Amino acid sequence: VLGQFAIKNNPAFNYIEVTGTAEMEVAPDIIRLRILLNDKDNKNKQGLADLEKQMLEKLKELGIDPVKDLTVKDYSNYLKKMWLGKTEIGQMKEYTLTLHDAKTLGKVFAELPKINIYSLDVIYLDHSKMQDLKKEVKIRSIKAAKEKAQYLAEALNQTIGKAIYIKEVPNDNYKAPMLAYSSNVKINGNRESTASDVEEIEFEKIKIRYETEVYFELK
Repeated sequence: VLGQFAIKNNPAFNYIEVTGTAEMEVAPDIIRLRILLNDKDNKNKQGLADLEKQMLEKLKELGIDPVKDLTVKDYSNYLKKMWLGKTEIGQMKEYTLTLHDAKTLGKVFAELPKINIYSLDVIYLDHSKMQDLKKEVKIRSIKAAKEKAQYLAEALNQTIGKAIYIKEVPNDNYKAPMLAYSSNVKINGNRESTASDVEEIEFEKIKIRYETEVYFELK
């Protein structure tokens, strides 16, 4: 297989060099949310076990399966200061909740603060078929290169032959999406989100982009 240098420096080759570009935007369907239960922030002073029980019940009410979609990431004790300089052992538990759409995420944001759970952070966004989507975009970029080569060759009353060199152009082909929400929604706030807040929560789409450089024989 001849490399790029060999082709460009061999006068026997008559070729056309083109770059094809393709893009795709998809909404994330893997949304990971970090939930932190901390009895220090608990207004009603119920124990961590009671708070956890209420959370599980609330998630089930929202149609979320805690057994399938909720995992415990960390559990620890800490010392917290009390009145008159006294200290007490507090408890903290961290979970990862996997969701699949922004609407369900909005419901979680709206409902968990109602049971005194306020520490909610989106930590990961992706698409379940990301590798297939990347492959599709790469194929589209090669087809775009071929189409470009064909109409450029036709402008010279020529045609293209087989591809003699293909190279994926390095570029920033993945842009992580951001969470877009109304100014009233508090991910780590101290109040309950409203129903109108839930309707406004959405994600930017994941952007996938590839460029492919291709040399075709020119006839």
